[in-house]
Amino acid sequence: MKRMNRSFPYAQTLLISTGVSVGGSMLMLCLISLFLSAADIPSGAIPTLSLLAVAAGTFCGGFLAARRTGERGLLNGVLTGAATLLLFLAIGLFAAPVTAAIFSKSAAILVGAALGGVFGVNKRKRIRH
Repeated sequence: MKRMNRSFPYAQTLLISTGVSVGGSMLMLCLISLFLSAADIPSGAIPTLSLLAVAAGTFCGGFLAARRTGERGLLNGVLTGAATLLLFLAIGLFAAPVTAAIFSKSAAILVGAALGGVFGVNKRKRIRH
């Protein structure tokens, strides 16, 4: 029996992985806000925690993009991160002025998504009998 090729259109993969990236980031930020409301955390740790939350969310998006395509994980992750970054920048320009912290946030988004892409391509596939 011939196996079906499970390739997806690349634009569809990019849109879905960007949505997962944004949704994962928002979910992580909600979990951190829940944690901050329950615990006594210094206010200086909040920017670092939010940076880690966004990086974890974009990791999920890059991971999904690489798993769906099955190749070029670093490129797929960076493209997903770039799409997420553009979306966050577009939203952020209406909410607050641009500060120097945007560079560290941009780097965290791109690195998180790129790492997710690398891990997504290198994850072994399960053999089903």
